[in-house]
Amino acid sequence: MGRNLTEDELISTLRHSEMPTILVEGKDDLKIFRWLEDDINALSSTHVDILPCGCRNTLLKLYKQRSTFSKVIFVADKDQYVYGTIPPEYSDVVFTTGYSIENDLYQGKGIENLFDKQDRAIFNKALDSYLEYYAREVEKCIKGEEFKLTQSPQEILKCYLLKDEYKPQQPPQQSMVLKLKENYDLLLRGHSLFQLLLMVLTRKERLSKPNMDSIYEMCYKSYKSECILNLRNTVLSLLS
Repeated sequence: MGRNLTEDELISTLRHSEMPTILVEGKDDLKIFRWLEDDINALSSTHVDILPCGCRNTLLKLYKQRSTFSKVIFVADKDQYVYGTIPPEYSDVVFTTGYSIENDLYQGKGIENLFDKQDRAIFNKALDSYLEYYAREVEKCIKGEEFKLTQSPQEILKCYLLKDEYKPQQPPQQSMVLKLKENYDLLLRGHSLFQLLLMVLTRKERLSKPNMDSIYEMCYKSYKSECILNLRNTVLSLLS
């Protein structure tokens, strides 16, 4: 997909573009936004273009210069704001409902219709184990302490159980674990959630083994979550 544009190149592009632009974060989830772009363009008389800017920090920096652009819609992952509140200075940013666009894609858990009974049991085991670690990191995040939410399930789980070195010295509050478990489709970091799913669907003894791209595509095209539809409709309303 080529290199990321520099900040100066992005500013120049946005200032001179005559086409409405949806500015998004990075290239990793661009495939999801391309499908969304196709849907929006099919439903709108105004053609829009998706432009990745590399990361969330760059997007929010460019947002602060929004008065110098025209026809730009800023779409960002909610990230840790999902556990608190969005600062009022970002009131015109379109944030995902869940932690990231991947969470909005997963929302409703329709992709789990692929599970058989054994898949379900293994997924629940892996999820419960991962939340033992993740819930404690969320508590640190909320308290303003140093936290790390990006440890992948492959790093910290063995045989779908938490490795000893990743077990938190101070166990998380059960209320936090339950909150995350009840809403894991929106509250658990999206990339980690899809990695958990992939661990289950690609394990050695399973005959059918999809890759991540095909899982994304199945999520988007076999059913559209309410969050994806809401995001699409929000962008459409801003174009009208």
